[in-house]
Amino acid sequence: MLRRAVQREGLVKPEVKVELEEVDEYEREAKNNEECPRCRTTRMRQPNLKLFVGTCGHSLCEVCLNQVFHNTPSYPCIVCRALRLRADYTPKLFEDGSVHRNVVIRKDKLKDLNLSLDDFQGNTRKYNDYLEMKEDIVYNLEHSIDVDQTRRTLARFVERHKDAIAANKRRLERERHRQLQLKREQARIERARQEAKLAEIRRVKEAREKLRQQILEQLASTDDPTQTLLMGKKALLERRKAQMSMFKDTSHTYTVPHA
Repeated sequence: MLRRAVQREGLVKPEVKVELEEVDEYEREAKNNEECPRCRTTRMRQPNLKLFVGTCGHSLCEVCLNQVFHNTPSYPCIVCRALRLRADYTPKLFEDGSVHRNVVIRKDKLKDLNLSLDDFQGNTRKYNDYLEMKEDIVYNLEHSIDVDQTRRTLARFVERHKDAIAANKRRLERERHRQLQLKREQARIERARQEAKLAEIRRVKEAREKLRQQILEQLASTDDPTQTLLMGKKALLERRKAQMSMFKDTSHTYTVPHA
């Protein structure tokens, strides 16, 4: 929530507290009023309601989605009547259906548009034209404007720059693989550190128990228990110091390898 986010930053002032609470209330009401347009189930009546959004931006709950696509590969949207496939529906991530649709279009339709300024030999004008083209494609597909022409434009651009796009995909895949290896190595180092710490704790406990048994045996066989107790206490303190020093610096650094 917006109010809690601002509070964490220590930015809430008395004069805006009421306004922030009103924003929170509006967000709660908007979420509770979300409903499936087919069965009219809302989150207020069913808190675990799971909604899916089609490429047109309109929603269906999971139950209705399974029902309408049970015996047919396509079905008209309940709201706009546009024919939709089951694959056109994805889990709803945002309260605003148009925002969800925008994100889905960018993820699905623009996945091949991965060019950078270097792919245009540093020509900022051409690169800016490319970025503007991407936004035009998103806008047209999101608002169903010249959809066929927009798709053809996208297909021609991808075909014309297929070599650069393929090279960037390989580079991104290498980077993703490197990051995955880095995470695995960091996890391995952390596991090894934890295992070493646990092993040292067990060793210290065993040594302390052994020392305690030695002290008890000495007490049972000596005529001066006071001296034995003092020596035993001193040994235990030394053991305790050694154990505490083990936890003073347990941090490990890992250098990210360069590609």
